[in-house]
Amino acid sequence: VSTVTMDQLNTVVEVMTDWRLYATSFAAYMVLLMLGFFNKGEAAKAPPAYNAQAAAASRRSKAATKYTSEEVATHNSEDDLWLIVDKKVYDITGFVPEHPGKTPALLRWAGKEATEAFYGDQHPATAEDILRTYQIGVLSE
Repeated sequence: VSTVTMDQLNTVVEVMTDWRLYATSFAAYMVLLMLGFFNKGEAAKAPPAYNAQAAAASRRSKAATKYTSEEVATHNSEDDLWLIVDKKVYDITGFVPEHPGKTPALLRWAGKEATEAFYGDQHPATAEDILRTYQIGVLSE
């Protein structure tokens, strides 16, 4: 059994105190960062407020834009990927890098009707919410 000297005990106490100060300082820094206090001299920008009228207009505009299956079929590459789910047209090009199944899973349905594939067991409940943000129109047929 080893004994601990008073100097060693003081060192441990100093380290623990430093750690607590660091953790507290870091937490305070993160809060200030989120509030926009560290913005490189520019005025902090508040997130845009939710505008129900603008959101409704956006939904109407998406529903009004109609595409044929032939038009959708031309968007069938990793750099330009559209698909159809429930007769709605989605441009998911921006989502390709984020998709957990990676590019091959999406390319299989690029430019095609993908309703059955989309509602498979592989997708979480949040998939519909994510997909909804990529809607650009509806199928005209």
